[in-house]
Amino acid sequence: MRLLRPAVGAVVLLLAVTSCGDGGKVTEADYLNAVQAFTDCLSEHGIEAQNQGWDPVNRLAVSISYAVDGERGVPDPQGQKCEDEHLTDIGEAYADQATPAMADDLRTYTRTCLTAKGHDIAATVTNLGGFLEHAQEDVVNSCVTSGLAILYPDVPAMIGSR
Repeated sequence: MRLLRPAVGAVVLLLAVTSCGDGGKVTEADYLNAVQAFTDCLSEHGIEAQNQGWDPVNRLAVSISYAVDGERGVPDPQGQKCEDEHLTDIGEAYADQATPAMADDLRTYTRTCLTAKGHDIAATVTNLGGFLEHAQEDVVNSCVTSGLAILYPDVPAMIGSR
């Protein structure tokens, strides 16, 4: 996975996270509850966090940023503790179980970009993996990166294999 546009002076977490709701399956509600518990924990410890919403590339994670120690560039130890306690396991399980789906506007941009580069992409392709089945990785990454810069200039996003 490759992190795009990391926030300066903040830890940016793409929180894809095993105390689960239904027999080991982590639902979107379970995941969002864990995100809320994480951000509540940060708030309780005086750590300001910014929820930047779902990752537009695959919708498997919510992006949260919070302050770091400027000199060391590391996450606040209490912030890391909140993440480990409330989110890490559930986020990983959710990312493993959920179906990736690119945001509609980014998907349309990527399809248009790839078509302009000579790749025929079916309308049924809904995620990064589908685009990678029809075009070379560097070409797909170029189109997705360009779309992110235009459509989501202030949102950190990951390009991975999902």
